[in-house]
Amino acid sequence: MQDVADFQSNSVSDLSRMKNDMPEYIAFKSTLLYSASILILPILSFFLSKIIVFDGIFSHNLVTSNICSAACSVLVLHIALGIFIYKAYAGNEKTTKKD
Repeated sequence: MQDVADFQSNSVSDLSRMKNDMPEYIAFKSTLLYSASILILPILSFFLSKIIVFDGIFSHNLVTSNICSAACSVLVLHIALGIFIYKAYAGNEKTTKKD
């Protein structure tokens, strides 16, 4: 009988610990998602816009194609950073407790 009581008390303490760790997990998950998008999306946008749009459709020369693709990549990076900053500020307002 003592083993069952120990198991129940351990499982209750594990659940309360998981509830306390949940905001940290959510913050880590969102930071990881935005960091990956800030790194990956500009690189993808550079090469996709260069190969498909500027070299394929518009047939620009090498230098013009690289410059336009870099501008597209910078634009995507700024959008991703803007969304990250907006969510960081907007998320803090929603998570505060009102008494």
